[in-house]
Formats: sequence, structure tokens, C-alpha cells
Amino acid sequence: MKNKIKQRFNHIITHLKKFFSSIIPYLKKVNHRTYILLGLLLLSTALSIIFFTSSYPRTLESIKSFFKAFLFLFKNPDEAPLPPLPNDPLQSNITVPLSVKEFVYNFKSWAVISFNGDFFVFKSFEMLVFIMNSLKFMVFIPYILIFVILIKENIVIEEEDPIYRESKALTKYKKFENKYLQPIFDYFESWRVYLKYDAPDLYGYLFIFVFLFSYRFVAMGIDFLSFYLVFTKTFSLSQLPALLGSYLIDLISIIMEYPKITIAIPIFIFILIRRHKTAREKLKKMLEYDKKEQASHGVSNMISGPPGTGKTELMTALVFLANESLIERAFEKVKKFAKMFPDFPFPRLEAYIRDGIKSRLFVNRAQLSENIHKLYKDDQDEFIRLFDYNPKIKKSVHFDGIKYFRIDEALSIYAQAFFLYDARKPLSFANYSIGFDYIVDGHFPIYDFDTISADKERNKRKTTNISSFDAYRIYNKVGDLILNHEDDSYIMDGHVEAITEIDKERGNKISQAGQRKEEITANQLNDGFNDYIKTMRHQYTIDGTAFIINYSDTQRQYSVNADLRETNEGRLEILKRSDIKVTLPLFELDYLILGFITKTFDKYIYEFRKLRNDATLYNYLLNKLAAKAGNYLQELYNLYSYSVLSYTYRRNVTTDYQGEANNRNFYMINQITRANNYATDAYSEYFKGERLKATKGFYDAVQYKTHRASVQELDAQHSYWIDKLKNMTKTVIEDEEDTK
Repeated sequence: MKNKIKQRFNHIITHLKKFFSSIIPYLKKVNHRTYILLGLLLLSTALSIIFFTSSYPRTLESIKSFFKAFLFLFKNPDEAPLPPLPNDPLQSNITVPLSVKEFVYNFKSWAVISFNGDFFVFKSFEMLVFIMNSLKFMVFIPYILIFVILIKENIVIEEEDPIYRESKALTKYKKFENKYLQPIFDYFESWRVYLKYDAPDLYGYLFIFVFLFSYRFVAMGIDFLSFYLVFTKTFSLSQLPALLGSYLIDLISIIMEYPKITIAIPIFIFILIRRHKTAREKLKKMLEYDKKEQASHGVSNMISGPPGTGKTELMTALVFLANESLIERAFEKVKKFAKMFPDFPFPRLEAYIRDGIKSRLFVNRAQLSENIHKLYKDDQDEFIRLFDYNPKIKKSVHFDGIKYFRIDEALSIYAQAFFLYDARKPLSFANYSIGFDYIVDGHFPIYDFDTISADKERNKRKTTNISSFDAYRIYNKVGDLILNHEDDSYIMDGHVEAITEIDKERGNKISQAGQRKEEITANQLNDGFNDYIKTMRHQYTIDGTAFIINYSDTQRQYSVNADLRETNEGRLEILKRSDIKVTLPLFELDYLILGFITKTFDKYIYEFRKLRNDATLYNYLLNKLAAKAGNYLQELYNLYSYSVLSYTYRRNVTTDYQGEANNRNFYMINQITRANNYATDAYSEYFKGERLKATKGFYDAVQYKTHRASVQELDAQHSYWIDKLKNMTKTVIEDEEDTK
């Protein structure tokens, strides 16, 4: 017997050793913060047992009531009495008006007392005492002001030492900070990153559950389930007053029994979370409105407006939305044709497309479509082998109500749409760089275009494709033949186009003077750019849907020749732009507090730097505080700010017809249009190259000696007008001398 017990014990020990030996390597890999979170969870549970003792018997009663309600489902409702709800107001010590008569009586009693003069005086005096007690700290304000003034007067003293230096206190503090404080700050930052990205979601839900349990909300939820079970059996609302009365008693108990700070903190956190959520919801509604605006535009559109009104910014926002629109159009085609042949293994077709792109079996939609048709018509055995689908046995034709689709035709359209959808990079080309902040992942790509709520810290930005204008020149080209895949001009297959400063690219009317269509070399009159714009729909249509949207901008639309102007379906003429507004509720309070801190510090610190050229520990710590306040205020402003751009949209404009014009608005959301999505100085690198070669700069420039320019100073301008004036004057003088 003893041997059997010993063997059984050894057997258990062996299994325990195996279990721990298998789990220890895993535990070593687990982030130590996970263990800390687990400890905090257990601690919070223990504290809830100590401080919220009434919640546990209250929840236990709710669970008992729930089981009674559950058993009631299996009883005859005519014979079995209704199971009572816990915390029934009829059995509670808290007085709750249960009838209209009692409620009216209590209300009259309260009104008589409240509107009594003596009662009003008493309450007013009581409130005054409370205010006086609350404002006692104000007696210390003069001391604080004197202290601040003395510090300022002693610190802000003019010095003539030009050498920058740090005070001894600041030097010692920086050493202390780098050695001890910075590692602590870094550790707290690592916690922030861990909680935001890596912490198991389960712990967060458990913490919330402990909180709700402690505040009786779990019990209240169980009571509702009990009421629901009884209601599904009886279809009677007789228990509803008892349920609502029970909730009222619980809320009164929470307010009366629980420490006020435990109620105030969750409410404060809820307000903070809710106001950010409200601000994001407002921006999302604006974005939805902008999507509808963009969808109403034509295939080709020209934007014009005075400098500084946001032409390129508007075009960037429209390209951002148009890119999303094209990807969604491709997805709709994929879903539509997948439903036509539900037995077909479309993942095999998708793998065929991906492999073909990698091996360069096809580089565009036309080649892909031709391959599928060729497989189906000329080599059905290979078709069956590749896709594991025999059209002779399974469905090979689909009728959609008005026309027939052979399976290779449906697969061809599906493949072309998937070719664009699976690109996982923006379907856009531009002559300036545009950044896109959206997420795409999965074996079958799923796109998340919610940039308003997107994580800006970890989101990998995607950039637009570089425009090669030879791709738009369907006749004469500047570079090599576009058919050469090593050339930097690509055959495009469905995309958004953005061309900034199109008047400079295409040449305005004056700069085109003297050009001829008959010239061999490419120019703006013979390269076929305008005809490309006219025929875009023909090149980029899939199943009757155009997969092309073109936007261009110019300061003056009439700088562009009439043919190109009239080629565009729509013209957007910017009228005005509103001031920046913020969607975040209570932002005025943020600005009042944080703005006051930053402005006060800026006024002080630059007065200090004007008079002194050193750094003090006092200023260093103040700067840390002011920087935190200013950066947080700027972050709120950037995340939730927007402006309204008003523009006139004209469609089908010709020389003889001004088109259908209507005034519209577009929400310019700064989070999208100003988040480094594009650079306003797109051509700066060319000018930077000239500057890098220069031998003289701004500090070498010669100033005028007086308020009236001399002849030599006028000559130094190298002005066409001055040179002409100089030559004309010289001619007149020479003629006069010849006459003499």
C-alpha cells in the first residue's frame, strides 16, 4: 500500500516537473510588466474586498435572483410566483416615491421648505461660509507674488559676458538627471508603450470588471438579466418599477456611502476620454462629407485659386480620398465576380496573379487578362491544373439578368480588379510626393482608412508613385520608349493623378508661342497630353467603371490653353478659406490654462536671454514644464483642427458655355492635409543645388547708403528697365553732341 502511494506521489511529482520545465521557458520570455500587471490586478481585487464590502453581498443576492429567474423559465407562470428582485424598494430603508400621490406630496413639501425666506438665508449663509473656507489660500497670494518678483529681479540682471555657460547647480542637476532620473523616465515611457501596444487586453478588461463590480454595476447588470428572463416568460412589465427603483437605490448608495474621490476620478477620466472621442467623431463626419464631395467630381478636374488659398493642399486631400475610392471600387468588383462562381477557388487565382507579377509573366492588366483568356481557350488542362476547377463539369457560364458571363471573362475582370486591389501601395501618381496614412494587412488584404483614429506613432507611411510625364505623352515623348521596362516611364493601370502647377508644366499661352505641331521633338502642342486626358476613360475602365481620376492645379486657369481647359470635366475655383477651428470640447479651457503657462514663460525666458547669456537650474526646470504644456496644447490643436474651404464647382465648361456652377464647401482636416503629407516647396531641391554652389550669401549683400539710390546702386540691380533707360539716355546725349 505504501509503495503504491509512493509510486503515485512520484508520478505526480514527475508530471509537475515536466509541466514546470515546459512552462518556465515561456515564463522567461514573458515581459516582466505582465507579472506586475497581474500583481496590480490581484491587489485591486483585494482592495475592493476591503473598501467595497457591500458590493459582494449585493452581487451574491443578484446571482441568487438570477438563478431563481432562470428556474422560473421551466415553471408554469400561472402557478409559480414571480421571483423577487434583490434590493426591492418596498423592502429598502431608503424612501423612494412609489406612487404619483406620494411623489406629488413629497414635491409640495420640498417646494414649501425650499422657497421659505429663512431657509434661503440659511442656505446662502452656509454657501458663503463654504466659499470663504475654500478661498482661505488667497491670503497667501501676496507672499507668492513677492517671492516670484524677488526671484525675477534677482535673476534677470543684465550681464556683458558673451560666453554661454551653465550654472554649477544646473551642471550637477544634469548629471543627476542623466544618471538617475532619465532611466526612471525611460522606464515609465516603456510602460506607456507596453500598455498601449503589448499588454494583454484581458488585463484591461479584468481591471474594468473589478471597478464595475466594486460599484455594484455588475450586480445591476445581473438584475437586468433576471428581469429579462422573467419578461421572456410572462411578457409582463410588472417588475420594471422594482428594477428601476433598485437601480435608484444603488446609485444613491454609491453617492452616500462611497468616498467622493472614488466617484470623481472615474467621472473625470470618462470626460477626458469622451471629449477626445467626440472630437474624432466630428472629424469623421466631416471626412464622410468630403468623400461625397470628391465622389461628385468628374474624371478630370482643374483646381485654381489665388496664392495661399490652399490649391495644392486641397488637391492632396482629394487625392487621398480618391485613392481610397479607387481601392473600394476594385474591392466591389472582386466581391461581385466572386459571387458569380462561388465554387471557384479564387485564392488559387490570387496566388497565380502574385506569382505572375513576381516572375514578370505579366506587368499590366492587359497582359494578365490575355493570359487568363489564353489558358481557358488554348490549354484547358493547364487551366484545370492551376485552378483545380473543371469548367466542363462545374459552372462555366453566369447570367446576371441582362447578359451572360463566361467563366474566363468573369475571372479576367476579377483578376484585373484584384491586380489593383492587392498592390498594397497607393493607386496614385503625382509630380510631387504625397504621404498616405492607412493600414493594409492580411492574406487577403483588408484596408483600414480610418486615419482620424489611426496610431500616428507606429503607422508606416506610404508615398505616392513618381509621375513620368512620358506616360501621359501618347505621341511624341521626351525620354526613351515607354515599352522598355527599364525606362523610368511606367504604363499605368488605374490610378489617381495629381499634377501641381500644370500651367508651368504645359506652358502658358505666351510660352507656347512659336511652337509647332509638325516639329519632330516633343513639345506641348504635339506630345498628345491633351488627347490622353480626353481618352482616359477608355484606358482605365474595368467592367464599365472608370478607374482613373485626374486632378491638377494652377493659379490662373486661363494660363492653360483652351483645349486642355475644356478637356477637364470639372473646374474647382477656390473662393475663400475660414479660420482654423477645433472640434475638441472644452479646448478653450485647455488654451486658457496651457496657453497662459507657455506665454508667461516665453515672455520671461526671452527677457532673461536678452540680458544674460547663461543657463540656470531654475530656468531649466521651468522650460521642462512650459515645453510639456506647449507641446500638449500643440498636439491637441494639430489632432482636432480644421478649416472650411469654399469653392465653386463648374462642370462641362466650354468656350461658349460656362457650365453648371454651384458653390460648395470642403473640410480641410489638418490631421490629413498637414501631417507631412506633402511639401509646399516641391521644387526646392533644384534651387538648393544653386545655393550649394554659391560663393556669396545674404550677409554679403550690399545695402543702399541712403534713402535715395545712386546711379551705381541702380546699375547693380541688373534691371532690364534700368539698362533700357540707361541706353536711351546715352543715345539722346550722343545725338545732342553730334548736333553741336
